[in-house]
Amino acid sequence: MKQDNRELASKWIAQFDERLSWLEQTIEDMEAEDRIAICAALGERRKRLADLLNLADDMNARVIQDKGLKQVTIEGMEGMLVVEVSNRATHSDVKRDELISAVERAANDPKVRLDPATGEMVDPFEMRVRLFKTCFRLEPRWTDLKKFGITADEYASTVWKRAIKTSKAVGL
Repeated sequence: MKQDNRELASKWIAQFDERLSWLEQTIEDMEAEDRIAICAALGERRKRLADLLNLADDMNARVIQDKGLKQVTIEGMEGMLVVEVSNRATHSDVKRDELISAVERAANDPKVRLDPATGEMVDPFEMRVRLFKTCFRLEPRWTDLKKFGITADEYASTVWKRAIKTSKAVGL
């Protein structure tokens, strides 16, 4: 059965590659409506494919870990593969306001405020800024920065990219 799955997958991948090649060769010559329709249909399938790949990865990781291994080498369909399993935490439903309050409280803690290099106590407001810089990914919010007279052009290169949002129409 294992070989049958690989043979079938090999044929499927070859066909997929052929269709990708066709798309690559013809996409520039298509009418916009055809490109939009094809992109919308492929976008739906991309989501399904990503979900299936994530499911397969999870199942594979579980099998490898259940055998007490962290890394295995197997023969892939296009050469040898080294598969490494690691555990990554994901967090959801973050209580952002409570988390910010916890960081603010930590900034007031004398043990946290003590600068080990100088032995001096850091101002709580300065420590708050330090902790936020350390504990959070601070991505610029350019629209908000602009309100304070800070322009993106001074601090970053701006590249404009067109975007399109396609959704299924709903009829009554």
